[in-house]
Amino acid sequence: MRLSIRQYAVALLDLEKEVGTGKAKEAGKKFVVWINRRGEGKKLGKIVAVAEQSVRECSGVVGVTITTAHQADGATQQT
Repeated sequence: MRLSIRQYAVALLDLEKEVGTGKAKEAGKKFVVWINRRGEGKKLGKIVAVAEQSVRECSGVVGVTITTAHQADGATQQT
């Protein structure tokens, strides 16, 4: 049975919660190996994007891209 990208993303986030921050990197590597073994490695980018979007939605963080007519100085860019 093939899972949807959203289902994989939820599984990845659940895995991170279960193992904790210290072991999340190793668990993530194992997740990637498992996805590749299932022949669905091409979905990995989308899985991570959906997982990141879910984390942003839960935390209330909003990403913003600002385009200006002229290049802003370093201080303005930092702000």
